[in-house]
Amino acid sequence: MLGRDTLYVGNLQRVLKLHVPGKTEGYSQAYLVFLEKVIALRALHISQETIKAVFDIEKKCLRLLHVDTLTDSPTWYLDACGNGEKESDAADRLLLTGYRLGFPVDAQTVQHTLDFGDRAPELFDGEEMGEDVRRVLARYLDLVGGIRKRVEREKPVLENALYWAGRVFLRVPSDAHRSARPRSSV
Repeated sequence: MLGRDTLYVGNLQRVLKLHVPGKTEGYSQAYLVFLEKVIALRALHISQETIKAVFDIEKKCLRLLHVDTLTDSPTWYLDACGNGEKESDAADRLLLTGYRLGFPVDAQTVQHTLDFGDRAPELFDGEEMGEDVRRVLARYLDLVGGIRKRVEREKPVLENALYWAGRVFLRVPSDAHRSARPRSSV
């Protein structure tokens, strides 16, 4: 389904420390959409380390907002992924998990004291330990900004590679590709 073999997907799951569903459990649609995003980023040469860093920050942000208390699901951080809404239209949506924060990601004020359920008590509040959702989101925005720049650089290269592959391997007449040829930015 993802266009990659089991070993590749298993490696992503291991690196990202994802819950691996059992044989009877199966993969949710949200889980598959998340993996599609990760595979797309890898195809655009975004490193696993960068993807993991963004994913870890998204989970930390969701914990600070107490989203982890909404459900007992082992994939609580992925459950909002792939809910059918256009991601590009949402300034309040996290890149990988797809979670809608309810406020713009770059907002200066955040209501983050809501708690929806039980969780293990902490000795100190997150703010007392120096954790603040605004600081976490600032780090997140820096990482996502770097990813955006890399994707902008890689996109023309990928388009040219797809054009070349179509011409060489699919043997489509060159007239059909003249109008479809991507313009090189170089």
